[in-house]
Amino acid sequence: MTTVSDIVIWRAVVAQAFEDATARSGPLGETATAVPRSTAKFHHEKHVVTRQARDWLTGGGRDFCAVCLLADLDPDAVRERARRLAEAGWPAGPVATARRPAERSAARRDAA
Repeated sequence: MTTVSDIVIWRAVVAQAFEDATARSGPLGETATAVPRSTAKFHHEKHVVTRQARDWLTGGGRDFCAVCLLADLDPDAVRERARRLAEAGWPAGPVATARRPAERSAARRDAA
């Protein structure tokens, strides 16, 4: 049985992936001044983390689907949100949480 605490942790994993995919600073939100390594290495690592996050979010692999389900999120909705961000050039900023199919259906009924 998945607890609320488990869901919160797995949602943090998804949120971190979006942060890494859209971050304009460094890997895991670090700033260049906080990282005691060469600038070239820092930018290379930033690029690698960003690329991995973007690929994970848009690829929809088994791990991605499992994490979304553990986070009580709809994998298709999360992937679609990532694809829309990719089409927009991965702008930095808050990312809305993807709702589960039942929640989307309820929201549509309420809006009608």
